[in-house]
Amino acid sequence: MHQSLRRYISVSMLLLAVATSSAQPARADAFPARAITIMTGFSPGGSYDLMARKLADGMQQRLGQPVLVTSRPGAGGIVMSQTLGNARPDGYTIGFTTSLNIVLDAQAGIVPFKADSVQPLASVARFQSVLVAGKDRPYKSFPELIGFTRKQGYAHFGKQALVDELVMRGVMDVDNVEFNLVSYKGGIAVRMAAMTGEVDLGYVGAGYKPDVDGGKLEILATTAPDRIKAFPAVPTLVELGYPISEESVALFMVPRGTPEPIARKLQQVIKEVAQTPEFKAFLENNLTLVAEVHSGDSLQTLLDSQTAQWRKILAQTKK
Repeated sequence: MHQSLRRYISVSMLLLAVATSSAQPARADAFPARAITIMTGFSPGGSYDLMARKLADGMQQRLGQPVLVTSRPGAGGIVMSQTLGNARPDGYTIGFTTSLNIVLDAQAGIVPFKADSVQPLASVARFQSVLVAGKDRPYKSFPELIGFTRKQGYAHFGKQALVDELVMRGVMDVDNVEFNLVSYKGGIAVRMAAMTGEVDLGYVGAGYKPDVDGGKLEILATTAPDRIKAFPAVPTLVELGYPISEESVALFMVPRGTPEPIARKLQQVIKEVAQTPEFKAFLENNLTLVAEVHSGDSLQTLLDSQTAQWRKILAQTKK
């Protein structure tokens, strides 16, 4: 065979082999080959950061590679969710944020984030958000706060995200009172503002128990549909006569287009760690969160239900 022809055939076979191997689906058994990064949507030291670091320890033991945690706070998790949607879909970048980014923020149309740019993997905890005030404020219950606000003419309300604003606007509509909405980056900042009297009321999702037990904060109500196990005397907003409640879950996501075998492997590892007794105890004892894990059909049902709820509320606010 002519030497040039032999060389041509050899090169052609090599190119065919490369093309064939690149067309093969991503193999979960070869993943991960390097460090994985979990991006949280909230500030360092907050509930999402603490959960992510706790989960990362168990994940890297199972995956055999480092699992790093970074924070991309801003706009109630949206900054991180936007970043994740633009990340390379290879499984090495995972997002951890509130389900509200998908079920509320994306459909509200006020932030440049599309829910279909990410793929939910699993939720690991349920939030029961609360409305808190500094211990030295002249009111000790939600009705007393409303009376204070009506007498003063307004009150300052510390918020993090759109959901906080929508819930409080529901209260304002019922009671015909005015709250001045003050935005903060994260629950820690809101708690500090409430404790120092910078705001009269704050909306926080987790990590408040030590400040309540330490006599620095008072819980006036929970926005969840059910009462909080650790604080059973605290009423829900629905019990107080307000036709609004909200709950969200802590959600792991990957960029849309992540190979299915890799997404399934990450999902399984996250579920395994989240269902350990150690992590469940951490949620309950440290963050006052409900230990619930959802994935697959149960997660989709949950997200669909939350989406329908917020679609209805958004439609009412636009009237």
